[in-house]
Amino acid sequence: MRHETLALKAIDFEIPELTEEKMPTALRIGPYRFYFYSYDCGELRHMHVDRENKSAKFWLDPDVALAENHSYSRKELRDIERITRENVETLRNEWDTFCSGNTSAA
Repeated sequence: MRHETLALKAIDFEIPELTEEKMPTALRIGPYRFYFYSYDCGELRHMHVDRENKSAKFWLDPDVALAENHSYSRKELRDIERITRENVETLRNEWDTFCSGNTSAA
């Protein structure tokens, strides 16, 4: 039986770099990064919060509320919610400042 070796060709493709222009960071506290996507400006104000491979989304209006959770424990979500509440005015101001000047917002 004859064995053939297959040569695998590496496929080179570009992944668009995610910059502060596309994903503005509103706040960093401890291991958490609070940010939003530039194309989110057409939505209600909210923040994504990432740490390592975990992510959550919190609405900022009318009150802070969890919208999505990906891998955070309940305890850590409570901590993140507390941090969000303590900094809600800063987060809202960051959103408003960016989105009011973003002509690509819906």
